Amino acid sequence: MKDAFGIPQSLLILGGTSEIALATARRMIVRRTRTVWLAGRPTPALEEAAEQLRALGADARTVAFDALDPESHEEALGKVFAEGDIDMVLMAVGVLGDQALDEREPVAAARVAMTNYTGAVSSGLVCARALQ
Repeated sequence: MKDAFGIPQSLLILGGTSEIALATARRMIVRRTRTVWLAGRPTPALEEAAEQLRALGADARTVAFDALDPESHEEALGKVFAEGDIDMVLMAVGVLGDQALDEREPVAAARVAMTNYTGAVSSGLVCARALQ
């Protein structure tokens, strides 16, 4: 629930190791956001990001999330929404790809598109329904 000043108290980041999203989370924690969920592939980088946010005073949690597996989005993100209110969802799902490789290999280009578009659409719709 947003506080009396309209500051979100809880944040879900889809793409939990995004540098831009983590910088946003740090700013929000300074302004009183208390719970931050990092949704991403379970890697040391995801856990490290959560630890950094905890050091700032947030209750930072992680959830295994793979943008390339839309069939798992409802279950994975449902766990987050079952834990309590989420005031804000920050969509940071995406990969940069490799332009030269993607031009040579259609499968590589399709993987970038599936991550950046299909994964974002699926997870975004799951979140939108949960927030209604």
